[in-house]
Amino acid sequence: MKTDTLSGVAVTAISSASGSEVLAATVTGVSGEFSLTVPAGGCFVHFSKAGYISPARVFVNVRAGMTTMLNPTISETPASEWNVLEPSDLGKLLATKICPGCRLYGADLDFADLAGADLGGANLSAADMKSADLAGALLNGVYMTGTDLAGADLSGAFMAGAKLADANLANANLSRAGLTCWADLSGADLSGANLSGADLSPGTTYLSGANLTGANLTDANLSGANLTGAMWTDGRLCQEGSIGECR
Repeated sequence: MKTDTLSGVAVTAISSASGSEVLAATVTGVSGEFSLTVPAGGCFVHFSKAGYISPARVFVNVRAGMTTMLNPTISETPASEWNVLEPSDLGKLLATKICPGCRLYGADLDFADLAGADLGGANLSAADMKSADLAGALLNGVYMTGTDLAGADLSGAFMAGAKLADANLANANLSRAGLTCWADLSGADLSGANLSGADLSPGTTYLSGANLTGANLTDANLSGANLTGAMWTDGRLCQEGSIGECR
């Protein structure tokens, strides 16, 4: 499977049109190419990128040992229409939990039940999502810059390529979350957050200047993560020659 020219597109294979189970996820590279390995049988492939209108999900009938080539087209959303709160998008999200590419800038979603929601490529920058339930949600390529996610449940969420710079994730649950493929957590407040078993590795994940004080990093995969200037208290990381500030 491949695209031709657009990088940074979140690509997700799901078991059904409603997104009940994620089979594989990745982000397109500099030349637009990507590769997904999925079990034999049918699946839906979803493409999303911030600032672009996502195409309809593509159904693929997969046989063992078979390679399928895909070349979807997504159209760019005018910048003037991106940083807005679109009421119809908010209504759609709350009614269906399916809102990829939606414009939800500054939305009031604190304590919202969004478990398993599909928000790939959506704009949730500056949104109020304190204590929201986003467990298992599809957040690949989502924009959450400056979003307030204090106490939110993001356990098991798929967040490849997510933009969370300067977000408030204090005491949030990110256990087993997939923050790979250039996910950006630079400057984020992760104090007291649960990152146990989270994947913050390939791609690289940006944690520069993040506050990890009191965060639980047990079994987290930090291989290749950029921790320049980050603050933490995890004794396993506070070793001679380590990067960042150990407290």
